Amino acid sequence: MTSKLFALTLAALTILGPQTTNAEPREGGTVAGTWMVSTQITENAPPGVPLRFRALHTYASDGRFIDRNTQPQALTSAGHGEWYPLGKGRFALTFVFFSFTPTGDHAATIKVRTTIQLNDFGDEWSGRFSAQAYSPDGTPLGPPAIGTHSGKRLVNEPLDE
Repeated sequence: MTSKLFALTLAALTILGPQTTNAEPREGGTVAGTWMVSTQITENAPPGVPLRFRALHTYASDGRFIDRNTQPQALTSAGHGEWYPLGKGRFALTFVFFSFTPTGDHAATIKVRTTIQLNDFGDEWSGRFSAQAYSPDGTPLGPPAIGTHSGKRLVNEPLDE
């Protein structure tokens, strides 16, 4: 009976394959994946921009990046950029997005630069950022907004059938 139970367990593990949970430490980890991000501007907040907002960050395994935040869609574009590993769970990221006037004219290009640090489990990160706005002709618009942000990895949650 014991060997039958062992054989069934082994068969189930073979069929299911290796499973990962958020409770398993990941050596160095990767930022590749999709993250729910909380952002807080702590210095030089631009007029009309909330001090706290949420975002979705997607880090592709080839170093590309896409951001969409909870700012009004009519006033900002999605952000696009590049990321690369710095080692030991640290990553550098630069991305840009556009902001628009209420009439739809290009108001500014915003460049965001950050370094983030993954936790030991690879399911959360935190870091500081700098966001510099530039006029359409490339002139800096005031000092950069400075703040902190943190991300939680989105995990696949299969629908029970």
